Order: sequence, then structure tokens, then C-alpha cells
Amino acid sequence: MQRNTNLLEILRNAEVQAFAEANKNARTGDLALRFSGKVKFPLAPVIEWIDALQRAEKKLPVHASKSCFLTKRALEQASSEATARYKATQVQGENMLNLCGGLGVDDWAFAAVFERIISLEKDKSLHDLAEANLEKLKLPSIHRKNCSAEEFLDENKEHYVWIYADPDRREAGKRLVSLADCSPDLPALWPLIQERSGFQLIKLSPLYPLEQLEIELKGLFRIEVVSWQNEVKEVLAYCSSNEQNIPVTRKAVSIETNGSIFFEGQVEKGQTALPAQGGYFYEAHPALAKANLAVTYASSQGTEILVPNGLFQQSAELVPDFFGRSFVRVDGDGYSRKKFQRYLKTRGIIKANFTCRYFKQSPEELKKAHGMDDGGEDYFFFFEKGNKEPHFIHGRKLAYNG
Repeated sequence: MQRNTNLLEILRNAEVQAFAEANKNARTGDLALRFSGKVKFPLAPVIEWIDALQRAEKKLPVHASKSCFLTKRALEQASSEATARYKATQVQGENMLNLCGGLGVDDWAFAAVFERIISLEKDKSLHDLAEANLEKLKLPSIHRKNCSAEEFLDENKEHYVWIYADPDRREAGKRLVSLADCSPDLPALWPLIQERSGFQLIKLSPLYPLEQLEIELKGLFRIEVVSWQNEVKEVLAYCSSNEQNIPVTRKAVSIETNGSIFFEGQVEKGQTALPAQGGYFYEAHPALAKANLAVTYASSQGTEILVPNGLFQQSAELVPDFFGRSFVRVDGDGYSRKKFQRYLKTRGIIKANFTCRYFKQSPEELKKAHGMDDGGEDYFFFFEKGNKEPHFIHGRKLAYNG
């Protein structure tokens, strides 16, 4: 607790501010050697701040441009500005209560669509960092409170349009299988949370099992899987206090430079097809995969699925703007080590990209077995056909959307 109180005092010092500005683009690994014993302030926390600001330029560009106070750990745990902005397009209202304020990046985005935000953080050191940054970001509508969600809800009776929570895992590194494993314990607080708000938005790790949300969250009406830079970053659960037992829709979202690509629907199952000759091959976007919407998407586009979860698809005619990766199909055949080795040798392929679904070997094992380097223009997809026979498809990249 004392460390970050002192840290803020150090970082606010005029000499430190000048040092950080002069060395904002320097290699932070060299700063300790160059300036150790030559400055009047503690060097380590200042170097950590400079390093965090450099790392934040892509994830938190506005915060970095304002020289917000950051630590390595706070930066790692924070939402990106891109995903925070996306969430702010999905909610709005007079007021919001954030049960897990953290560094405050989500609050920064929500401030554009809410008149007043109450943001709670029980970790005093993290709370102090975030509160100090409000001055830099000029966000008077955000009010930080250093307390737990349980304490605040017990003492405060105000009603909110939205309550937002990004709960922490109680045991770092342990796979999260229930919201009861988080802090705060949302299932225990849920009746009170729904009593004090009209709507609820819960942010979770990409690893969280989506089916579990439908069991744990009363009033759930939509689950979103949000990706940024081609990587799934967040699972979002939207709930209503006034509507219960309604069908839950799922939405896969890819945040792009000029907006977002998305697909929304109900989970479907489909029948796998046999690989065709010629035509086009597709790999569904990671957000579709996590949302379990790849089969539903295939049905909407008229493509055939090649594996049960729909991640590999094919069509005779090109599907424009496919939500994922698109390839011209070069060839394909049943897989055996000797047959595939002969295929590579005949075509002079020594470098390629491997992807496996429902296949006994991993891409790394296959590349090692065939002496292949990673990369190049050739893409190979390995899977088991409907009769469980191993198969491969050879493609060349056509386009990528997302």
C-alpha cells in the first residue's frame, strides 16, 4: 500500500517528469546503467513507469499520450482502449456502477455514454493510480471509491441503469470454471446486483466456458466474444433484471481499425461434408470459434462444414468478405506420412503453414516429421473426414477479414 503512495509522490516530482520526458523513447534496459547513482530520486519505479508507457502505446494510446501513471502489472490487467470503446457502444444511461474499477480504462470509455460513474476498487494501490489518472484524463464524471463491492452494496441503496463487473480470479493461474471462484463472488451478490440495477454487463476471460454463464447468470440475454488484433480478448455477458428465461443469443465480434465485424445468432449443429475438389476453403474467425457460431455462420453463407465445430468450411463459389481466412484450394488428399512427404517433394515445398483440427498430431509435430520450416505462401489444413480418415487440404491465401 505504501509503495504506490510513495510512487505517486515520486512520479509527480518535477525532476522525475522532466527525466521521463527526456527518456520516453530510450531503451529502458540501459537507463539503470546510465543513471544509477546520478539522480536524486529512486530510479527503479521511474524506469518501470517509462517502460509501461512505452508498452502502452498500442494497447492504451490515449493513456500513454497523457503520461498516465502505470505499472507493469496494472497495464497487463487492464482492458485495451479498443475493447473498452467497443463496450461503450453497447451500453448507455444516466449512471453506472463499476464493481471492479481496476486501472479505470473501461471507466474512461464509459464516461462518453454515462452522465455519472461510480467505480470501486478494493486494492488501495491500484485505486490510487487510477484516481490520479482521472486528473490527467480530465474525467470529472467518474467517482472512485476505495472499497469492495460487498461493502458498497451493503451500505449504498442507489439504483443504477447498468452495473458492470470485471471480476478477478481468486487463484492466479487456476482455470476459471465458475463465477463463484472470482472476487467479488457474483453468484452470491447477484440478487442484490439485479435489485440495484436494470441491466448488468460482466466481462470475463476468453477461457471462460460459455455454457456455464447460462447456468449462473439469471436474466442473461446475450453473450459476446470480442477479438482484437485477431485474438479473442474478452467474453461479455449482458443481463437484464426485468427479463428472465429468454433465449440467449451469441455474438462474435472482431474489432477493426474502422469499426467492427460481427455475426450474431443461436448455436446450431450441422452435418459435415466430404472434401470437394477445387473451389474455396475457409477457416472461421477465432471469435466465431469461441462463440460456437461457426456452424451457424456456415448455414447463413451457404458453405459446407468439414469438421464438427465448423471451423473448416468449403464452397464451390467464393464467399465475399468471409468472416475469417479465405483460401483458393490447390489440392487435397488422404493423409499418410509417406504420401504427404511425396506431395511436398513433388511440388518443391520446403516452407508452409500448418493448422490442425480433430487431428491426432499437432502442427509442430507434423512440421518436425516432414522437416518443414514455418511460413511461406502455402497453407495446409489437417483434419479427419466423416469416416475418421486423416485428410489434408492445400490452399493459398486469398484474403483475410478480421
